[in-house]
Amino acid sequence: MREGRIIKEIGKTVNEQLISNLNSCGGGLTLYNDRIVFASSNSLNLYVVDVDEFNIKEVEIPDIDFNELKVIEDAENLINSNQRKAIEMSLGSAVVTGLFQVGSDLIILGEVGEITISNSALNSKNRKSFIWKLDKEFNVIGKYYYELDPSISCKLISSGDDLLTRIIQKQGEEEIDYFVEEIQFTKISEID
Repeated sequence: MREGRIIKEIGKTVNEQLISNLNSCGGGLTLYNDRIVFASSNSLNLYVVDVDEFNIKEVEIPDIDFNELKVIEDAENLINSNQRKAIEMSLGSAVVTGLFQVGSDLIILGEVGEITISNSALNSKNRKSFIWKLDKEFNVIGKYYYELDPSISCKLISSGDDLLTRIIQKQGEEEIDYFVEEIQFTKISEID
């Protein structure tokens, strides 16, 4: 691909994506076994692009825990006229926050459940982060849920070989601290 050259249009932004993208780190894009795989922030549907012919295949990953956002009104008008409602909608739905190849598997990172706002404070006790592992045929072969840490405001993640690493930024008592973490996959429950 050349910079600035549009190869093929693969879709338009929908209202749900605009609202869901109010969450930081929404969506994912990775090269996976010589194909480009894209996930929008608001859905578990994966878009797989054959880089030789630019054929696009949509793969649905059904899951009852992933409550997709439904937006009936125009998202741009909603964001401009009622920002609080738009933010509450984005925090009340699941979101994909990353897509990575790790070894021979595809990893989807995200959040499920809801965050509520009360007196301008965020309550994330009903929201969990997740790591899902998919095989080459895009079947979910493992899932891991863990407590969402709302103090992590910036998530920069990289994949390599058989692991993911991330730089996280946490607000300390007097300053912002940065940490490098290795994301472990040993806790992912294999699905039969």
